[in-house]
Amino acid sequence: MANIYQCRPSVLLGLREEYEAYCFDEACAYIKMRMQEGAEPVFKKQGKPKRYRTASDLYKDYGFS
Repeated sequence: MANIYQCRPSVLLGLREEYEAYCFDEACAYIKMRMQEGAEPVFKKQGKPKRYRTASDLYKDYGFS
């Protein structure tokens, strides 16, 4: 999607925190690079999926504040 709209992935999600946006963009770049190298994504399904309003909410689940 970011390639189609010529913008950073964090902009598409509306991330406003500078560092949060940077980390998300880096993660997307890494995933894209790995897929271009031929790596297949691994999807793990564990119980009922959780829904997060922000990346910060996700981080809280892992003990970060």
